Order: sequence, then structure tokens, then C-alpha cells
Amino acid sequence: MKNLLTSKKSLAILTACLSLSIFSCKDELSNLDNPLNRGSSSLENVPIEQQDAARIQFAKILAKALENKEVREFVKSESLKMFDNDYDVLYHANKNKLVNGTESFSSVLAKSNNLKEGELDKIVNILPKLNILIPDFFVQSAKTWDTETDIPLVAVSNSELEYKKVDFVRVYDSKANETKLDAHKFPNKVIIVVKNNERIETLNVVKNGRSAIGKEWIPYYKEGDTEFFIAGEGFLNENTKRSNQRKADTGMNGSLPYYGINFWDYTDSPNDGSFGSVLIAHIWKLCPEGILSGSVSSDQNNNIPWVQAMNKGSHRKSIYYNKNGDLNQNVKERMMYCRFTNSASLSNISENWTDGNLEIVCVVAMLRVRPGEDFNQFVISKSVPLYFANAHLVGPNIYYTQEQAKNAGINQGYLTEFTTNGADIYKNVAGIWINWFGEGVTWSPFLYGEQMQYVFYEKDDGAVKTDTYASSTALGSSFGIGIKDVWNIGFTGSSTNSRTLTVTSTNTSDQLGIYVLNYGQDVGFARAPINLGDFQFITQTK
Repeated sequence: MKNLLTSKKSLAILTACLSLSIFSCKDELSNLDNPLNRGSSSLENVPIEQQDAARIQFAKILAKALENKEVREFVKSESLKMFDNDYDVLYHANKNKLVNGTESFSSVLAKSNNLKEGELDKIVNILPKLNILIPDFFVQSAKTWDTETDIPLVAVSNSELEYKKVDFVRVYDSKANETKLDAHKFPNKVIIVVKNNERIETLNVVKNGRSAIGKEWIPYYKEGDTEFFIAGEGFLNENTKRSNQRKADTGMNGSLPYYGINFWDYTDSPNDGSFGSVLIAHIWKLCPEGILSGSVSSDQNNNIPWVQAMNKGSHRKSIYYNKNGDLNQNVKERMMYCRFTNSASLSNISENWTDGNLEIVCVVAMLRVRPGEDFNQFVISKSVPLYFANAHLVGPNIYYTQEQAKNAGINQGYLTEFTTNGADIYKNVAGIWINWFGEGVTWSPFLYGEQMQYVFYEKDDGAVKTDTYASSTALGSSFGIGIKDVWNIGFTGSSTNSRTLTVTSTNTSDQLGIYVLNYGQDVGFARAPINLGDFQFITQTK
């Protein structure tokens, strides 16, 4: 969410530019070492001080153009599409769209500010990720914006918010007047923010080659040699996600999804239609670990022998391998729920209201068990509004209450609240959780051994950095007794493997923790949430 870190020297340039008008900055930018002056056909990054100055200029240009109702309607309409699961409008992907049926967005911006041909391009072409955000303040948002009469202020999210930790946000009106708003208090009106888009990855494919494309990146837009990608499926609009096989149980205060796991594939007991068998079959598809841990009400004790017959020694083994000992490849390790444990840590992660929604990323790494083989590594992501992320932490807000945020989060599918109320399967996980519902991977120890690693961070825009972690996995020779796995063909004895896990993030991302999950550990609701200190999560095998 934050912008790039910079040096003290670069911030001196930023400070000087902040006091200048849009027209004096135009002269300075005409001399910038921008890609167009070098004859490049691609958008490229330039030093952060130049980006900061350019964002301020663009904010003033946009603020002036917002006097035009058609511009206001255009920005609102595009933001409501939530192409990246936030109310973002990526400038370069929208600059050629028509605002009034005849003029493009970029043309209207230039015309509204009496800019000469090419002047706007000199500003925006040094900002590949230039983004227009309408932050969701719960009470005030893109959805509530009355474009007929309301001409919003335009804020700038620049490096001073990250580097200097200033407690204010600079905002501009249509006359280029600057004021400062509290960075930590939600405004009580619609504000537009000019910033970098942290959900977008850009790549010059001519310079770097297509092999540099992240496997979780999703193509979005192309301009010249530069391609734009959405950073992960969790940042796709919910209506356009590529994989969504889950179904939801409607009996919860929130969502408890299931994925088609069939209880009768795991037992020889008759499906007699009795209340007990129907109940257990229903709980099994939602929470198989609840059945395996014997969490059934006392009047259903006659069904417990069924569970005992299904037990293959651990929750995972009992869920992955059916009554015939065959691996069910429809079963996966799924990241289901997460939450922050205190409001202070959440405030450190989301430092000001220009951030927009949180971008939580989880790197899942499974090391292949055969010596010398590498990781199967994939990245899942989650977008969630800040006021839903802390709905279980904070007291009354000046504009909304904790109860209002919680109820809205549940109704909109962001949150689930687990309460005991006699349902023992929820006793370990009671409380409010952020729904993640991430797709996972089938965990065969014959392929991956008995360990899986999770690395969490909150994604911010910044320079690429890498972290390394020692990793090892093993498989004992007795694991395969009584089961038939597609991966244990020709497997004999035991195996171990060790390698170094490399995780790529940015230098401004907030690390949330790392956890090594063992195959034999209890699963999901049958255990306490996995605790990383300031962050907790729940995985389920189903």
C-alpha cells in the first residue's frame, strides 16, 4: 500500500516541490529524465523524487478536471468496477476511454488544465502504476459519492508518508490550494487519492523476457513493451475470479464453504436417511475434522463407531484417503480464515487512510521429498477493507460502530463469526474471522513429505526484496501402509530433502510471520488457531 522508500536527499527535492504551483512544476518536469525524452516506447520507473513530484502535479490536474461533472461520473463509474478488488482506476489502462462520447479521459484532463500537447504525457509516463483510488470509509465511499454536486478533494500518497511517517495527508482542491488532513482519521466525506497501485505488477517484456512473469500474475493491460498484471487472484474482482468451486453453507453467521467431499466415500455404514447419518454427512462436508475429533452431540453417540472405523491415524490421512485407501485429489489444504490479534499491529500495517484495502499475501511452499528436487511454491492473496479487518478489535468509531462494521462485513461476505451456542466444533475458533477461502494443493506426503511452509506479509508498493528460509521435509517408511497413492508407485523406504526457500516481496511490505505445518498436526477447527503473534490463521483440509 505504501509508496517506495527513499533517501534523505530525494526527500529534499520532494519538499521543495510541495510548495510550488502546478504551473511552476510543469517547467521542472519538462527537464526530467523521463523515458519519452530518451526515445523509449515503454513506461519505466524513474527515481522516487521525480515520481513524487509527478504525482503531486497529476493530483492538481485531476482536482481541476473534477469541476467537470462528466469527469466525476467517469471516475466513479470506473472505480465501481473494482477491477482489482478495490475502488481503483489504473490511469494508463483508462486514459484512452471516452468520457463524454467524443473525448478521451487524458484529453479532458489536459484540456481542463490548458496543458500543451505532450505535457500530460511527460507527467504520467514516469508513473507506470499511476492510480486513482476512492477509499472506502464505510460511511463515505465511491458508492455514496453524489457526482451531481460533490467535487472531492484530491489527496496524494507519496514517499513522505512512509519515510518520514508524517501524520498528515496533503490534499488539493480544484484551485490547486493545498490543505492537510489527519492521516489516521477517516474523513467524513469522499476523497480521491492519487498513488501507485500496489496490486499491479509491470514488466518490460522486451528487456526482461516473459520468463520473469510471476506464475500467479494475471494479464490485465499492455502498452508498448510494458505489460500490466494483477498481482494475484485474490486481487481480482469477485465476479471475474478464475476458480471458484466452493459452495456455501447458509446456516452460519457468515460463510462455511464446502467443496464436494462426500462422507459416503469414507464409510461402509449405510446411508439410511436417519437424522444421525444426515447430520454427520452434513458436518463432514463442512468440517471433516469436527467429525474425526468426535465432536458430535451426545444423542448421536451411535454414529461414533463410523468415525472410529474411518480413522487412519491423523486428520489429514483420514480425509485425504477414502475407505478404499485411495487418495482423493479433490481434497486440498485450504487457507480459510485469518485475523489480526490487536489494533496496534494493524495500525502499524495500515499507516494511513490513503492505503485503501489491505493486501494480505500468503506464500505456500511445499518441498518435494525426494533428494535434490525443488519446491512447489504458489502465492495466494486476500483483499479486505481495513474497517472489516479490525471489526473485532476496535471500539466505536466517530462515523460507525464496531457492530455496524461486523454486520456489514458478514453481509458482504468478508467476515464470519463463529459462536459456540452448543456447537462444539466451533469452540476452538470462536470469534470474528476474515474469510480467505484460498485455493490450495493436494498434500501427498509421497510427493511433498510431512511439512508445508506458510509465509505471510501485507503487500506494499516498493523495491523488490528477497528473504530466505531454511526448509526440510521427510517421509517415514511406514507411512504408506494401507493406502494407495498415485505418488507412492515405486516408493520404498524413507526419504528426506533440504533446500533454501526464497520468498520475493518488497522492501516496504509488512512481514506477518512464517509457520511450518506438519502433516500429523490436528486440522482446522479441531485445534486452536495457528498463532503468529499479531496474526492468526486457520487452514482446513477438505
